[in-house]
Amino acid sequence: MSALPHASLLCPNCYQDFRVAAWRVLPGAEIGCPHCHQIMRFDASKPEHRHTIDRARAARKKQRERIENHKSLLTARAEVSRPMPEDLEELVRRLRELLAMDPPPERRRG
Repeated sequence: MSALPHASLLCPNCYQDFRVAAWRVLPGAEIGCPHCHQIMRFDASKPEHRHTIDRARAARKKQRERIENHKSLLTARAEVSRPMPEDLEELVRRLRELLAMDPPPERRRG
């Protein structure tokens, strides 16, 4: 699975299906077919191009929402798991607790 959203396109010249990154599918954009090298220009007034442009826009929006959701989850986890010490004494106390813990067993190398 790719990290970037993609759009599927059908070449009007050779009728082969191929995928491109969704950020490339914009009104006025030119995309070349990897099979026959025909250049396609996306015109927002054509219904078949409008449909592809809208689907690419939806894919980009969904990707942005996923990223924002992931960021908010990570921030919430960081805030819950390790609150920052309020003062220097609290920090020193936590460090002493960590130092008092048993060290992890040493790994054998080789």
